[in-house]
Amino acid sequence: MRIALAGVLIALITSIASIIISFQDKGYHNELQEIHNSLQEIHADLFGQANQDTE
Repeated sequence: MRIALAGVLIALITSIASIIISFQDKGYHNELQEIHNSLQEIHADLFGQANQDTE
């Protein structure tokens, strides 16, 4: 449960940072978006693994 919550918080933080950086247009938006996508995939894997363990 804590791992899932941590994943959600990290995804939320990177999303907010991505929005702020995109407004500043410093060229970091694409890199941050890739990190965000990777974190979402990791979170989905962890969350899916937690669901399989409880079944």
